[in-house]
Amino acid sequence: MSDEKKGDINMKALRYVLCVAALLGLSVLLSTSVMAFTITNGTITVGSSDLVAGQSTTDAWGNYISGYDYRFSYSRTADAYAQNGNTSSPSLTGWANALYSVSNMTTKATWDNYPYIGRTEDFSNNSGSFIYKFDLSATGKAIDRLVLTNTTSVWADGSNTCSAAFYVSTDGSTWNLYANPTATSSNTFVGTSPYYDVTSYVQGSSVYYVRMVVLPFWDGGKVEIGRNGDYGNVDSKVWLTTPAPTMSTAAAKAQADTTPVYVSGIVTASRSGYFYMEDANRTSGLRVTGSQNVGTSLAVNGTMGTVNGERVLTSTSFNYFGSSTIAPLYLTNKALGGGSTGLSSGVTSGTGLNNLGLLVATTGKITGSETVAGYGTVLTIDDGSGVGVKVANINPSAVWTTGTLVRATGISSFWAGDGGRQAMIIPTEGLVTLGGALQIAASDTYVDSTGMNLCELQYSVVDDAYEKNGAAFKTGWASCVYSSKNFAKVLTWDSYPFLGRESAYASDFGSYAAGQTGSIVWAFDCTPAFNQNGWAIYGMKVTMKTSVWYDSYNTSAKWSVSPDGVNWTVFCNPTSSGGNTFVGTPNDINIMDNWDNMLDHPLAGSKTIYLKCDVDPYWDGSKVELFRSNSYDGFDVRLWLD
Repeated sequence: MSDEKKGDINMKALRYVLCVAALLGLSVLLSTSVMAFTITNGTITVGSSDLVAGQSTTDAWGNYISGYDYRFSYSRTADAYAQNGNTSSPSLTGWANALYSVSNMTTKATWDNYPYIGRTEDFSNNSGSFIYKFDLSATGKAIDRLVLTNTTSVWADGSNTCSAAFYVSTDGSTWNLYANPTATSSNTFVGTSPYYDVTSYVQGSSVYYVRMVVLPFWDGGKVEIGRNGDYGNVDSKVWLTTPAPTMSTAAAKAQADTTPVYVSGIVTASRSGYFYMEDANRTSGLRVTGSQNVGTSLAVNGTMGTVNGERVLTSTSFNYFGSSTIAPLYLTNKALGGGSTGLSSGVTSGTGLNNLGLLVATTGKITGSETVAGYGTVLTIDDGSGVGVKVANINPSAVWTTGTLVRATGISSFWAGDGGRQAMIIPTEGLVTLGGALQIAASDTYVDSTGMNLCELQYSVVDDAYEKNGAAFKTGWASCVYSSKNFAKVLTWDSYPFLGRESAYASDFGSYAAGQTGSIVWAFDCTPAFNQNGWAIYGMKVTMKTSVWYDSYNTSAKWSVSPDGVNWTVFCNPTSSGGNTFVGTPNDINIMDNWDNMLDHPLAGSKTIYLKCDVDPYWDGSKVELFRSNSYDGFDVRLWLD
C-alpha cells in the first residue's frame, strides 16, 4: 500500500474516531432528554414528557382519586386511547392497536346500542384474552402506587354463564389475580368494583402488565368487556417515585453471607431454579435463585450466601426495569475463571480478574469428553495454553470428534475435580464448530472498474459448489461452513434443492422454544492477502435468496455480519407475510457504504468477516429452507481489499 493511501486511511480513521467521540457526546445529551409516549406491538412506552404530576379525577362511582403522575385509558365511545384523561386529543385510535395479545376480540355496539369489546363467535368454553404492557423505565422512575379501574359485564342465562378474570404482573409470566366477577343469577350483569389498588404486586418496578381473560359463554359465545360506562376496559393510574438505590453484582459478591442486598443487573442465562445476571458494563456476574427470562433488566431483593464455593443471591422479590441485551465477553482459556477477589474464589492457579458468573465466549480444540451425573456430556477444550476448559451440558446425542476446533458461549463457572477448581463453561447456546473458512489471497482478486482489488465468492445450491471469480474451487456446501447446527443439503420439495434442517429440532436444544434458532456461518478470511500485500477488507456486498415459510408456525431467516464471529450486526431479516408463502431477500445488499465512505465503516480494516444466517426451524417437522429457488440459488459475496 502506498504512503499516500496509508495517509488517507489514517486521516479517515482519525475522522472516524472523532465522529465516534462526537456521537458518544451526543448520546450523553440524548440520554437525559425526554421520551414521547409510544405504542409498539402492544407495548405502551412512557417517557418523562408524558408525566403530569398531581393529577386527580372523580370516577363514574363518585370516588375522588388524586395525586397520580400518569393515566392511560381507553374510551369505547370514541374507540381511542388517551393519556392523562385528554380525551379531546386521543393518543391512538382503534382499540386493538394497543393490545399486546388478542384472541378474536372485536369492538361491537349491538346490545341496546352500548359499545363494548367482546367475542362475537361461538368459542365454547375456551377463553379469550388481551394484554397491555406498560414500560415506564424511560422515565427513570419506579411505581409507588398503581390503581386499575375496570367495568365488566358478565351474563348468566339458564345454565350458560360467563366470567372475566383480571390479572397484573411485572414480568408477563407470573400473574396476580385482582378481580374475577361472575354472574350470580340468570339474566344479570355484574361490574367490577370502582377501582383496584394493586400496588402490592408492582411496587418498585418500572414495568407492569395488565391481562384480561374472558370466558365467552353468553348468547352464542358473546361476552362483554367495558359495557356500561366509558373508561373501563383499561384505566391505569400510576404514582411514581425515585427508585430505591441498588448495588452492582460486584458489590453484592463482596458482602458476607446472610447480608441483605438489593442488586440490579441484566439476566444473561436461565437455568432450572436459578439464573445469572450481570452488570451492564460486563465486569461482574452473579448466580440468583428463581426464574427469569434472558434479557430482563431487574433489581433483586435477597440475601447473599455461598453454595458449593459459588457466591449466590437467594432472592425474595424482583422489580423490573425493561429489557436489554449483553454480548458475551471473549476470553482466552487461561483467562477464564480468574483469580480470587475478596470473598469470590477464582479457579485453581487462576490469574487476572475474577470473571465467574459472567457471560463469556472462548475457543479451543476438543481434547476429550466424559459423561458426568448432573452435567450430561462434558467436553474438554484447549486453545493451546494447556489449561483445559470444561464445557458442560452438551447434547449427548451429538458426535464430537477429538481435535475439532469449537467455540463455546455461556456462563463462566468452575469444575470442582480432584485437581481443584478448573474453569468451566455452562453453555447458553449450542456449541459452534469452527473451521472451513474461505481463504482469500492477493491472487484471488482482480482490479475492478473503480481500481479496487475485488474478490467474488459464490455458492450454488443446484451445483452444491463454491466459486471464486467464476471458477469452481470447492464442492459441498459444508466444506466452507464455519458453523452449522444440523443443516444439510436435501432434495425433497418438488425436486427443488435447498439447504435446510432435516433432523428433529430436539437433537439440538431438547425441545422447540421461541427464539431458539439453527444457524450457518461462513467465514471469509483475507489473512493470506494481508500477509502478502498488507490488504484488508474495505467493502462488502451480499446477494442471496432466502425462503421463509408460514404454515401454522412462522419461520424467519436473519442475516448478520461480524468482524469477530461474536458481535453481530443484522442487515436483513425477511419474514413470511402469509400462509404457505415464500419471501425472498432483496438482492445486492451493500454491507458497507459506497467506496468514498468505506474507510469510515466499523468493519473497515478487518482481515476476516463472518456472514451468518439464523433460522427459526419450525416448518414441516423442523425443516427449513435456505436458497430454495431456481431463479437465484445461493449467495454472492463481493469483497474489496486494499
